[in-house]
Amino acid sequence: MTVINWFPGHMAKAGKEIKNQAALCDLILEIADARLPESSRNPELQKLIGNKKSILVLNKSDLTEKNDREAWLRYYRSRKQKAAFVAAQKKAGLRELKDLLNGEIAALKQTMEERGRRPRPLRVMMVGIPNTGKSALLNAMAGAQKVKTGNKPGLTRSLQWVRTGENWELLDSPGILWPKLEDQDAAMRLAVVGSISKDACSEEDSGWYLLNWLIQNHPRVFSQRYQVEHLPEYPEELLEMVARNRGMVRKGGIRETETYIMLLKEFRDGKLGALMLEQPPKEELS
Repeated sequence: MTVINWFPGHMAKAGKEIKNQAALCDLILEIADARLPESSRNPELQKLIGNKKSILVLNKSDLTEKNDREAWLRYYRSRKQKAAFVAAQKKAGLRELKDLLNGEIAALKQTMEERGRRPRPLRVMMVGIPNTGKSALLNAMAGAQKVKTGNKPGLTRSLQWVRTGENWELLDSPGILWPKLEDQDAAMRLAVVGSISKDACSEEDSGWYLLNWLIQNHPRVFSQRYQVEHLPEYPEELLEMVARNRGMVRKGGIRETETYIMLLKEFRDGKLGALMLEQPPKEELS
């Protein structure tokens, strides 16, 4: 299987811009994918933002189960990391996030008054890896279509300040990965949720990974969604059964690539159920 790495030139440029702009901001909103709470966080982010306060925002929470979300929140509380689950497209969880922001606004106001300065809006930078929904969240928080959105990694290419009617200003930034993806299993999960370009990881590879992950973790999906009552011995046989259920056949066999694309799309759209691809480290749970 091909080694996955995706760090185009615009990401390196964006990283430098984020580092420069972080100095002007009061708070960082780190946007991650709720289905991958840790793998979708850039391990080099701290080098870019320094000691700035941050809130972890886990977007696309509507594609996950409540019990899983609560387990992760306990994990983050144990690490003193402020975190909130949201679903930007459905405008869910925004109240909890805004409550966290209002707490930071109150602290900033007090600091400004102590220094004899007039309070100003909180300057908030939104950062994260590609396709975690930063722009969609910004629009949801602003209450209007302020920036372009789309279900495609790498859509945002430049930093953009957006003023809102609230007591904060938001800075949208391009999604950036890190130069070398050491954990290839995590990289494959990123490809499955659509945070890595299909040019860096083919749909056949990410679809094959997803198929096997579902077999090991949620085999019920195949009976519920594709009417496969008994799992066959080999994944290749299961792929064929899924393809035939959807009519993805041709003379001499199945339309393999199209089947992988369909499986990935149905997972990303939540049609396979509310599924999280990773759980908190067990030793840290109490």
